[in-house]
Amino acid sequence: MTIPAGSFITIEKDVKLFGLLEITCGGEKLEVFTRDIQERSEQLTRKPVARADPLRKRVQPAAN
Repeated sequence: MTIPAGSFITIEKDVKLFGLLEITCGGEKLEVFTRDIQERSEQLTRKPVARADPLRKRVQPAAN
């Protein structure tokens, strides 16, 4: 199976040097070679999102 370019995958554990790694892509659990992840992927991280305070009607800054 080939994961299309531009797809988002989720990795739950640290990437080891060798072997297979379980990922989630499109709601499906897959196993991929660690080397493929290291050589053919790009890491994205999530930034905290500001949340509105319903009682004060203002936006609170995101927690770091």
